[in-house]
Amino acid sequence: MQQNKSKSPGPDGLTAEFYQQFCTLLAPHLTEVYNENLAQGLLPASMRTSALILLTKPNVVDTADVGNCRPISLLNVDGKVLAKILMKRLQGLVGSVLSTSQYCALEGRTVFDAVFEVREALKKCRAGGRGIYLLALDQSKAFDRVDHHYLWSVLRKYGLQSKFINWIITLCRGANSFILVNGWKGRAFGIRSGVQQGCPLRLLLYVFAIDPFIRAIDRTALQGVARAPERPLRVVAYADDISIVVSKTQESTLVDEMIHAYSAASSSQVNKCKRGVFWCGKEGDQFPLPDCFPQAQPEIKILGVVFGPGDLALRNWSERLAIASSKVEESHR
Repeated sequence: MQQNKSKSPGPDGLTAEFYQQFCTLLAPHLTEVYNENLAQGLLPASMRTSALILLTKPNVVDTADVGNCRPISLLNVDGKVLAKILMKRLQGLVGSVLSTSQYCALEGRTVFDAVFEVREALKKCRAGGRGIYLLALDQSKAFDRVDHHYLWSVLRKYGLQSKFINWIITLCRGANSFILVNGWKGRAFGIRSGVQQGCPLRLLLYVFAIDPFIRAIDRTALQGVARAPERPLRVVAYADDISIVVSKTQESTLVDEMIHAYSAASSSQVNKCKRGVFWCGKEGDQFPLPDCFPQAQPEIKILGVVFGPGDLALRNWSERLAIASSKVEESHR
């Protein structure tokens, strides 16, 4: 069992070490419970209940603002083991069905590959004297807003077996959580949408949920940036961090229409405060964008890396090294 030992246990207090220590004794019983309850379509309460804690997002100054916190679900290990089993099975399918423009939670694709794609696109545009806008989108409360009925429809559309989809539905059905603050336990409430941060399946389920939008962008007539004759680069996605290349006003208008269509279908919502726009091209050649997009910035941060005019490698490495050094210092205190 490959559960992270450093993670906090769920409401029952049983740690990953406990399950590892008594694996040979527990495994047959857990297997029986999993098979029986998946067949019946409802898991035991221990596998459906989680404690919800708030963790401050990194690099946040105002730690007192709840809006700067991220909700994390502490699941019991027996439920996490089942979710990990389903994740492993689902992971074997995703490489052949999900868009190649998505770089999150897929084997052989990493955040570094996504950053490299963005860098190469900007590099080619500068070398060719082209002017493009790079639109950076960020979903508001991305994981929490996933509509379950929409997600099940996507999984069916992508050809997953009904039995397997029903297992995932069973994992989510009847889920509830309670707030845990400084040892105070709040009243439990049902979870009707979203994929829980803390569940091993969350990233894979989310990339399935957003994949129709990524594919829709890739299928458009956006000119993109030449990467291969048969497949120009139009969009790069890492979970909900999405970068789109537009070459004229009509393309940006089309992108905005597609955002609205996807949001209506999935209950997602783009975070307007985090929409980023970066112009790559000659000064004065910019074309107008719809009012829904902010003015272009002199530089833009995508997946933690700053892009802009000139060579920013030293600055990016300096920032990363400073963050790493601060974490080392904290660990030694």
